[in-house]
Amino acid sequence: KQDWEIDALEGEANSNNAPPILKIGDDAGQGPGGITSTTLTTSIGDPLTVTVWAADDGKPVGNVYRKGVPNMPVNLTWFQHQGPGDVSFSEAAHTVDHQGGTATTMVTFSEPGNYLLRVHAADASGQDQEGEEELAMSGYAQCCWTNGFIPVTVNR
Repeated sequence: KQDWEIDALEGEANSNNAPPILKIGDDAGQGPGGITSTTLTTSIGDPLTVTVWAADDGKPVGNVYRKGVPNMPVNLTWFQHQGPGDVSFSEAAHTVDHQGGTATTMVTFSEPGNYLLRVHAADASGQDQEGEEELAMSGYAQCCWTNGFIPVTVNR
């Protein structure tokens, strides 16, 4: 049925709502499969600066559409996706204007090894009914979010 159709790059049930665009360095992508940047390198005790750029089409969808609120910001949330030790982020969440903006976090690592960081970019479809909390990371919206993966090698 058309109402059940989900396409990560065209939206839910032909809503034409596209997922946010993410850029990490020279790498850009869109959709849950996301993008993977080039590998970054740091050492234990040296905070690593990671910057991403994000933008969205600003289309109102889902419960936000029912409220009639277009041009909601892009919500960015940082995670440790893989790695042998603990990872901490100076800022674990950011909000950028739907027309485009950058977000930077400082990342520190507790152990040497290979890590994979993930930044999750959600548009308005990842907002709760009041438009206040991001729920997309729990799988709330099946469209309209993008993952960015950043491999990091941490030396002693």
